[in-house]
Amino acid sequence: MTRKIEEYWSLTPSRFRFLESMVLDRRLCEHAAEPYNLTLTLVDEPTASSNRACFRFYGVFGLKVGDIDGLKGLLFEVRDVSDRQMEGLRYRVIDAENGCIVFYCLDFSFEVLGRNPG
Repeated sequence: MTRKIEEYWSLTPSRFRFLESMVLDRRLCEHAAEPYNLTLTLVDEPTASSNRACFRFYGVFGLKVGDIDGLKGLLFEVRDVSDRQMEGLRYRVIDAENGCIVFYCLDFSFEVLGRNPG
C-alpha cells in the first residue's frame, strides 16, 4: 500500500458514505482532449448540516457509473495498480459497497470540508 493510499484510509473514508455531488470535467483542445477529472463530494449523513469531504481524481479513464439513485452508502477503495503498466495509470477506484462507480486514474487528492453551510 502506498503512502498516499495510507493517508486516504487514515481519513476514515467510511465516515463519508452519501454522494452529494459528482462533477466530471476536462479541457478540450483543437485536435485532442485531455483526460477527465472527477470530483466527488460525499457527506457523513443525509442532512443539511452534515460533514462533507471532497475527493478529486485526476486523469480518469474507464469510468463506469451504475445506479446511484437513492441513499446508497458508498465506500471507495483505492488500489495501487502502477505495477500493471497501464499507460501511466496508478490507481483503480471502486465503490466496494455497491460497485456503482468504478474507474482508473493517474492521481487523487482529498480533504475534509467540514459542515455543510446549508
